[in-house]
Amino acid sequence: MDIYVDATTLIALESVGELELLTNFDGDLVIPQAVTDEMSEGRTERNVQGCSGGIRSR
Repeated sequence: MDIYVDATTLIALESVGELELLTNFDGDLVIPQAVTDEMSEGRTERNVQGCSGGIRSR
């Protein structure tokens, strides 16, 4: 099952240091291309890449 994640979720979890919570879901986390485009080349994107097991861009 695919679970789509928006930028607000990623930014909020990153701001409290809890991005790893995304890995607790059963299914594949999907970050839509529009969300990837919305996020800057900053701390949030690097941290998402760091916990990206099972996370893919689409």
